[in-house]
Amino acid sequence: LCCSCANSTNEILLFSGSAASTVRYWRLPAGTDINIYDPYDGLVEEGELRGHEEAVWGITSHPTSLQTVSCGADGITCVWDISLPNPLVTTFTSEDGAPATCVDYVRSDPESSMIAVGYLSSVIVVYNIPESRILSTLTCEPGAANESVNSLASYFSYGIVIVVYSEKETRKKDKNKS
Repeated sequence: LCCSCANSTNEILLFSGSAASTVRYWRLPAGTDINIYDPYDGLVEEGELRGHEEAVWGITSHPTSLQTVSCGADGITCVWDISLPNPLVTTFTSEDGAPATCVDYVRSDPESSMIAVGYLSSVIVVYNIPESRILSTLTCEPGAANESVNSLASYFSYGIVIVVYSEKETRKKDKNKS
């Protein structure tokens, strides 16, 4: 249903979310010429992460580490670090029970310790991962209450989140005017 890719100097990590409520990941050597029509090679598959109860709808990879974040139809957002023996670092759950539709690391945060999660209820929540707390909740404009968040790109320290709603409308959200 969704995928994300993380690059390092000597390998590429590919993460994919599925309707089967799992996140699978593969470790590919950097510089590998990969054709999507090549036969399946089970040697590159590294593992499967379990923490969701329903389909995984969104996934994003940390820009500089082995951390990735997934979100899903169960309203749960999971933070994973595959370098740890127990890779599930923490989880966040929707306060209103709404399914989480998309997730992104806050790209303007130098530590990338914040994530923005979009929900089917038209709400975007910005979380601080190390402190496991909500930093901000952004709501939709009046009259847009029936639109779900389909995709987002977050530049929160600059004060904006770019949001694509279900009605194919793109809006810039100002964190100071939530």
